[in-house]
Amino acid sequence: MSSHPLAPLTAFCQAHPHAPKVVFVPSVQAGQHLAAALAAGGRTWGNLRLVTPAEWAARWAGPQLAAAGWRRLSADEEFFLVWEALGVAGRTRALGSADRPSPGLARGLTQTLRILRLNNVAPEALAALASGGERLRALADLYRGYIQALGQHQRYDQAQLFALATGLEGPRTGVFGLFDETMLPELSRRFVQHCMGVGGCRFTWEGAEVLPPVQSAGAQFAALPKLQLPALSKQNGPCLRIWDAAGAEAEIRAVLREMLQGTIPLDQVELVYTTEQPYLGLVHSLAEQLEIEVDAVQGFPPYLSPVGQALTGFYRWVGSGFDPAEMAELCRAGLIGASPQTGPVQLLAPFLRQARAQRRKDGEHEDVLPDEDLEKTEAVLRARLFWNTLRDLGPEEGEISLGALAEAGVRFLQGHVPLSREHDHQVAGLLVDRLRSMAAVQVLDRPSRLAPRLLERLAAPVFPGGGAPGKGRLLVSPLERAGYAGRSYLYIIGMDEGAFPGKPTEDPLLSDAERQQLGVPLQREGPAEQAWQLSRLLACARGPVTLVSKRCELQDGRELTPAPLLLRLAEHDTCAQIPLVVADPAAALDQGEGFLAGCRGSGGAGQAQVLFPWLAEGEHALGRREQGGLGRFSGWLGQPTPELRLNGGRLLRSASSLETLMRCPYRYFLHYVLELEGPPERDEDPGRWLDPAEFGSALHRLFYRFLSVLRDRGERPAIDPHRPLLEELLRELVAELKLRLPVHHEAALRADLRRLERSAQVFLRVESRIPEVDRVEFELGFGAGEHDGASFREGVVLTLSERLQLRLQGRIDRVDRLGEGYQIWDYKTGASTSYEGEDLLRGGIHLQWALYAYALEEILREREHGGRVTSAGYFFVGAREHGRRLSAPPPERELVARYLAPVVEMVEQGAFFHLQKERQCLHCDFASLCGGEERMPGEVDPETAPAQPGLAELLRQWADG
Repeated sequence: MSSHPLAPLTAFCQAHPHAPKVVFVPSVQAGQHLAAALAAGGRTWGNLRLVTPAEWAARWAGPQLAAAGWRRLSADEEFFLVWEALGVAGRTRALGSADRPSPGLARGLTQTLRILRLNNVAPEALAALASGGERLRALADLYRGYIQALGQHQRYDQAQLFALATGLEGPRTGVFGLFDETMLPELSRRFVQHCMGVGGCRFTWEGAEVLPPVQSAGAQFAALPKLQLPALSKQNGPCLRIWDAAGAEAEIRAVLREMLQGTIPLDQVELVYTTEQPYLGLVHSLAEQLEIEVDAVQGFPPYLSPVGQALTGFYRWVGSGFDPAEMAELCRAGLIGASPQTGPVQLLAPFLRQARAQRRKDGEHEDVLPDEDLEKTEAVLRARLFWNTLRDLGPEEGEISLGALAEAGVRFLQGHVPLSREHDHQVAGLLVDRLRSMAAVQVLDRPSRLAPRLLERLAAPVFPGGGAPGKGRLLVSPLERAGYAGRSYLYIIGMDEGAFPGKPTEDPLLSDAERQQLGVPLQREGPAEQAWQLSRLLACARGPVTLVSKRCELQDGRELTPAPLLLRLAEHDTCAQIPLVVADPAAALDQGEGFLAGCRGSGGAGQAQVLFPWLAEGEHALGRREQGGLGRFSGWLGQPTPELRLNGGRLLRSASSLETLMRCPYRYFLHYVLELEGPPERDEDPGRWLDPAEFGSALHRLFYRFLSVLRDRGERPAIDPHRPLLEELLRELVAELKLRLPVHHEAALRADLRRLERSAQVFLRVESRIPEVDRVEFELGFGAGEHDGASFREGVVLTLSERLQLRLQGRIDRVDRLGEGYQIWDYKTGASTSYEGEDLLRGGIHLQWALYAYALEEILREREHGGRVTSAGYFFVGAREHGRRLSAPPPERELVARYLAPVVEMVEQGAFFHLQKERQCLHCDFASLCGGEERMPGEVDPETAPAQPGLAELLRQWADG
């Protein structure tokens, strides 16, 4: 059985049996796989070289560069050279929102600069773009600095390699061919054109429905003669199957189950994933669990192996300033090797968690000692020895080189990481080589800032070696590198609409409009390229092909739609539904699947409860909740919790947390006591670039900057004089946001820009109508380390009544002065519906405006001159509310205390009942945990409360409040 590209490649070799033959392939692995497949099939391929354009250029220009003292730039060195150039003063602020460079910004810049270099775009071309602006000037300046850094470190990249090789005569020897899917940026295209002259051929196929990408060989060398396979018909085409599975892991399990239960040899299977997340990690995990040997074309990230996890944990520890808690986690996970001196490291974890590393004035660390009340046992002394041994590996906080930090990681790998398997030794060797390669660029900085950059690079995959895929091993490939090993069976996972072909994005550093002016490929064309690669794979396959799509996300129950291309294929082929639980225990991959299969039918639930008693406990809790009443299964912890006491100013709390407590004590318990986070948004709104939180935050920052400028100038807002300033500040803000938040849809970006512009116009119009107000404070913070010049780092203590005293933290958006009094405004971007009515407190649901009024009076009192807050409220800055304001004089503190005191005192009793004055479950993040269990005032019977002193009376006060 022949498959692309072996048949046309064989024909090419037969047409030129003795001549030197050079065929340009899309990747190094593709060339290795093709060579192995030709040899395994007994085909003639003498005097054939399967190389990438970069490999062939290095053959001719590499020796000349090496003789001049230049070394080839590695991907890790490229990242650090960009970081070094980025660190020059003034560049970071123009290119990002932070004052210091971040690994994420450096990663994006690395990719952008590589594209510019390969497409022969000079820094001057960036600065000359019509869009201009500080961002492009900074990018051009950074680009020049990066080129200078290459020269200073004597490193050459692919762009320099192609430029030099194109001027040499050697590469034109022999006959040439190239694959359509080989990507050729401008400099590599010139080199390939120089090699091929007017001759050569290209390897292609018929039947693709998608046009080739503009920088592919198929598009740029379309006039070359073609060697191709004929288009496939229904009769001679591959056996095409479509599967639906419940969840990403179920997709992979279904494929592995068929391979392991059938007669398909592993070395005849290629498993193709359309997106790295989450498939690569799941494949690695299941292969480890089932002891399947795997060759990954793109490698596996180190953090998927215990050795990689130990190394990344070591650098997290260094980056944290040598926090003992970080090292304790490594000990608990068994990622640190034991020694005769320290003993089992798991026993040392409790001591490390309690340790505190004290820095002396001379910069040295004290020995780590446990708390004074712990006896100094032998284990304690071992913990101290272990800590000091590791601490000697890590450099001091003063400035060091990247090489020193990388070498510390090498010593850690070689002396402290357990290597129990051959695979562990292999991964450790690869990581040691990689760290020493990184160390070749002598960047200087502090360890706490260098460590995150090392972690950033260590997230990239490491390759376990080149060559052909091994015998008896499963081959795992990304879509764009699949189909070259000549394997008979293809399984393609990740065929749902969310994973394939991906969403169009725009480079935040260089927009598509700017790329178009520079002649650089558009980033938003990525999905079209993925569709073309799948079309290539399907058009060329001669064996069975199985496409697998997940139909739901198990963690949140969200339904998913198959990719449009899969839907078209499904019109002619049957789609098989893969069950989540296998029916036959004999087909199970592991013990868990076998147990679930055995639980089908009568008695399964009872058997499960015997083996897993917590399931029975859950059934009991559910039954008790359904019976009604208040108790352990409806929010009572079973005992008082004085450590959670709010009264008396014991704990620092925000106004929003107290509002949550008033709305639903159980929600307060989940979020502020257990510190649980709600699930992420289920669906991205394709019509929005900014989610509601980002949109509101953007307006807050815009108004803060605008009013701060006017205050410094001593001016009051006016429409005509200040509209240009507001528009300029908005443009700067949007530029910052685009660096952090990728643009997936241009239409969504334009829509949100219009929303921001309308809100800004409304804000300016409203502000210009109240000239008599002095705007005196913006973003006034107190608590959690914040201060305004007075001593409010620990928050503001509010005495609301003799019964209730609270310690509050927060940030007041805006303070105005009108005459002798002060006004407080909190910006809101949503609707004003829930705030309307005569009672702005809404029975205690809306507390922030009142609590902030009390807090400001305390701050003013601390400032000696004092002051009175005459009104507080909400300023609805969204365009749909037209700048509406709702405010009221601050209520008597006793009134707020009457609302808050019962629930605050219930917290101290350990009671976090699902009580609500108004139904709050509709938009709650935790509704899936407890939705439908809420009780309204008329539904609460205080007599059913647990027998805690005063708890029944507190419930009555809450219901009557």
